[in-house]
Parts: sequence; C-alpha cells; structure tokens
Amino acid sequence: MRAKGNQYKHSDDYGSYLVCFGDRTIEIKFVGLLSEQLVEKFCKDLELMLGVIEWQYWGFFGDLTECDDKSATTRDVLVNLRNRFLEQGCIVEAFTVINPAAVESIVKLKTATGLEYSFHGNSLFTERVNAIEFIHNVLLKVKNKTTK
Repeated sequence: MRAKGNQYKHSDDYGSYLVCFGDRTIEIKFVGLLSEQLVEKFCKDLELMLGVIEWQYWGFFGDLTECDDKSATTRDVLVNLRNRFLEQGCIVEAFTVINPAAVESIVKLKTATGLEYSFHGNSLFTERVNAIEFIHNVLLKVKNKTTK
C-alpha cells in the first residue's frame, strides 16, 4: 500500500485502485480488471484504515468509469466487496457510471446482494460531485437523527 496524505493506491498486473478518504466518505476509483487478489488486498487495507479512523458509519463512492466489468469473476468479487462494506458500517453508496453496460452491472450487483431496493433510492450518477453530495446528505440525516 502506497499512502500519500489521505489517499493510497495499489495495482497488480491487471488492475488498480486509488482510495481517498475523509469526512466519513471513502472514494474508490477502480481501473481495469478487478481480480480477486486485488479486491482482497483492498479489503485488508480497508480494515486497517477503518480500525484507525474508527467510523461507526460511513459512505462509499465508487468510480467505475474505467473498470472492466465484463468478467463474471469481477461481478462475484464486487458482490463480496459490497457485503464486506455492509459489515464494516457502510450505510450509503453512490457510483459514477457513464456506460449503460456498467449501469446494468450495478443493478445486477445490488440484486445479487439482495439490496436492489435499499440505500436511499437512486445511487447512480454521471458526475462525481453529485454522487458525493448525495452521500453527504444521507450521512448528515443519519447524524442529525442519532444526535437527537
């Protein structure tokens, strides 16, 4: 794991990820093929990071605009990753996608995890800024409810 400030990145022969974190939000940009090994490495890094940050709940933003989603292995790996996020306190997610095939893959991913109707309505966006705003609005609502 190579860290610089509030971000880190890792790559293997087929793909890579860049993670930025702050303000109860984890942003991930996946590029290329998401091998099981790459996602496993990311999950280990995530567990270390969440252990230090100690967030009770958080939001996830995934930039999948450069991710190769054609592989069934990739879909299975993303389902596993999403389930692990839920176990670690993720309460809201949003994705940027620009390709119709990627939208279909995300819908299949949500269905495969049994959560196609969860997570506060539409979570697919074409612009990062809109996705982050969506996540922050949901996190603010939760914060306001838990502080009453």
